[in-house]
Amino acid sequence: TLCQEIMTDDWPFEVPRNVACFTTHAVLDGSPILEVYHDYDDGAWQFHAAEEGEPAIVALEEVYRRDPSIGELHDLPDGWRALRTSPTDAWSRSLNHPYPCFVKHGYYLDNAVELSKTFPASFSIPSEDQRLGITTGDVVKLAFSFIPEGQEPADYDCERMWVIAKERMDEHWIGVLDNDPQFHKEISSGDELCFHPDHILAIQTPQEHNKS
Repeated sequence: TLCQEIMTDDWPFEVPRNVACFTTHAVLDGSPILEVYHDYDDGAWQFHAAEEGEPAIVALEEVYRRDPSIGELHDLPDGWRALRTSPTDAWSRSLNHPYPCFVKHGYYLDNAVELSKTFPASFSIPSEDQRLGITTGDVVKLAFSFIPEGQEPADYDCERMWVIAKERMDEHWIGVLDNDPQFHKEISSGDELCFHPDHILAIQTPQEHNKS
């Protein structure tokens, strides 16, 4: 409709209009969107109706044109989801990944792969095979950010600390922090946390770590 076309001129998302997203033919055929997912691993968007329907890949603008209310979720962080029971209800947001987030834990883990792409001179990280190949007892360095996701860091907002890999859980690991932050109290040595291989800045064997 003309109203929907006008609304798309005020584009709320940070990604381009033509970025590919995942939905179903049920949504494309007019069923209301009740579930939205912003994937943790790659930042992809998913839009689903109550019924499953055949999967489809379309431009994000195509979904927004059908239902501009998804624009309210433009700031939904990676790894979160938003649900509602009907198109007239408010969205209910919730965490959809096991990793630390600022709202729940007071800090989050920076994605080392993205850091190395953005700042290649400052972040030289282990290869993907090395990061995926860590074993129980290995010690990994992670970047902890003690600010809300997406906020520009200031001095002392971020600290790099060592974590002992304790147990593998599917694609992620449970680890134990091996030192205390210098400037923050949200986490301390001995606390457990969940991390992904993409969070790893550096790797040490137990022997190497004990010598350092």
